[in-house]
Amino acid sequence: AWSSGPKLPAKVAYGGAVYSSSKNSIYYVGGVKSSTASASNFVGKVFALNLSTNSWDAGTAMTYKTAYFGIAANGDGSKIYIVGGMYWNSSANDEYSFPGIQVFSTSNSSFEYLNYYPSPLNRAYCNAEFANGSLWVLEGSASRLVDEFNENSGEWYEPIWPINDGTQLIDLSGAVGGGINGKFYVAEGAWSDIPGKVFEYDPASNNWAAKYGVDSTPRMYVSGGVWNDKLVIYGGMDTNGSVLGTATLYDPLADTFTAIGGASSRPTLFEASAILNDKLYLFGGRLDPQDAESLIKYTNILDLNSGTWSQGADLPFAIEQATATAYNGKIYIFSGIDNLDPDYLFEKVLIYDPAANSFTQGATMPFPVYAPNSFEYGGYIYVDTGYNLYYNDLLGGLSGGLMCDMQIYNPSSNTFTMVPRPFGKMRGACGVVGTKYFSTTGEDPDWPVKRLDIMNLN
Repeated sequence: AWSSGPKLPAKVAYGGAVYSSSKNSIYYVGGVKSSTASASNFVGKVFALNLSTNSWDAGTAMTYKTAYFGIAANGDGSKIYIVGGMYWNSSANDEYSFPGIQVFSTSNSSFEYLNYYPSPLNRAYCNAEFANGSLWVLEGSASRLVDEFNENSGEWYEPIWPINDGTQLIDLSGAVGGGINGKFYVAEGAWSDIPGKVFEYDPASNNWAAKYGVDSTPRMYVSGGVWNDKLVIYGGMDTNGSVLGTATLYDPLADTFTAIGGASSRPTLFEASAILNDKLYLFGGRLDPQDAESLIKYTNILDLNSGTWSQGADLPFAIEQATATAYNGKIYIFSGIDNLDPDYLFEKVLIYDPAANSFTQGATMPFPVYAPNSFEYGGYIYVDTGYNLYYNDLLGGLSGGLMCDMQIYNPSSNTFTMVPRPFGKMRGACGVVGTKYFSTTGEDPDWPVKRLDIMNLN
């Protein structure tokens, strides 16, 4: 039977409630007042309902006002874990995913902050539970993950080392990756700075190392790939925000960067790239980093042996942030932004034939995306994650989110199948070593990704 209890001190929803056995109290944490997004909409308090007196306290202010989080109390209710969620980002003047875990102590009504947990940091709308001495964080926005935090050791279960330089974890987005001679390399990219460095992962030892070689022109949002056991790096944007039209070659054995020819006469940013028959092909992109309407149809070609540039046929549509992979003499280009209604994404597979210098269209992608990765293995092309957009009739505008799937394309049958991946991200770096696919860095999309995912392709 139901009975009436004392009203909460505030009208609130999308917070969370947990019971503390040590205090014989129910704690209601955080939440929002309404569906109107604003800084003042977040309640930002922890209210305690004492079950002995059947009364609420006046509330304790949260260090960070959050809602839409996962919440769990430990075994005796002495600690309440508030995992992720959303908060008001005053700089962006919008709601952002909260990149941390707040821990509320019921003994003295104080907060501490766990500022590290495995990527993605975006854990909005996740679930949390405490069992067997551990905090378990389950799924959330664009995530299929289950992560475990051992309260006694203070450590997360993370058997694969996230990207690091031996002393600290590394934040990067817009880097390029590749598998070379049994190791996985990640080069360039940026987050808080543009280091121009290379990081090497050894699968045999499960260790990362920062290489000594540094690009004389550090860059972010680069493209490229693997050629002759070297990493080709094209374009990107420098520390001044200028678009670069040059390419460089990183040699892991020599640990050096070497320029390839001169600059392209048509420099681009956010282009799709693929290497085929000793040539780097670059498709689309934009001309101006600040102008999302400056999309172009270019096909630029760099001969990696001679260092000379040439031009191919224009794309049938101007696109940016697509992905491209070479297979069986042709290059397959997937999705990207075209700025056309209703969803601003290009939905078809574009197939470029270098011999004929022409494009044809393939199948429609199940979920068009921008900023994904792609690679070929065993006669299939894997399009990994990315950001999906679609027109939402209910909202009368665009909705979307990161893809928690790989879309696998069969060039022979011109069809797609889907395979789940751990979580969604964009602008990551990837590579294949033997029968395994490696994926790291990128964005979740609010925060940098450090986790290294390894997929067994067999």
